[in-house]
Amino acid sequence: MKTLQVDLKKQYPSVLLNIIYAHKSKKDLHLHIIIPALKKEQQLFPLIMWVQGSAFHKQNLSLHLPQMIKVAQQGYVVAMATMVLNSEILKTRKSYLLTQSRSYTMPELGKIMTKVTGHEIGYHPVTVEEFGEIYASEGDGHELASMYAGGAKGYLHGLSDAFAHITGHEPETIEHFLMRKYQK
Repeated sequence: MKTLQVDLKKQYPSVLLNIIYAHKSKKDLHLHIIIPALKKEQQLFPLIMWVQGSAFHKQNLSLHLPQMIKVAQQGYVVAMATMVLNSEILKTRKSYLLTQSRSYTMPELGKIMTKVTGHEIGYHPVTVEEFGEIYASEGDGHELASMYAGGAKGYLHGLSDAFAHITGHEPETIEHFLMRKYQK
């Protein structure tokens, strides 16, 4: 038997799990709260509110818990919440379609990515299951497959100027974003 030596001083964040913060549409809505280690009594911290989005699958707050603990270690209280996404709730809320003013085909995106990376990038359609398997090794398969499935069902169709309306400026083009991010 191996004995682990662990320093249990109050240097790690406290994690409060599955706190019910509301009951909507016959469902309990849950919240996880992560609080940085207190160095003194009555210490104040800024709050980051993480609302778990998942329009196509059941939400799982635990998926991002390790990353949010790291955020709390930087001196932030993190509140992670689930939402109910059903027609009753959605009818009472204003929603926005956050797309750009134009859409791209997959071959067009391939050309942009070829230009950005300097490597030929093409497109070969796959099933939702194959897409999930491709990205499963990176830990993103479920979430990306969810978005891929939503796109296949037509949920991501549509153009809007909502981004500019909300922020007061035009969104960055995908080519500019990729050029800026890829070069880092």
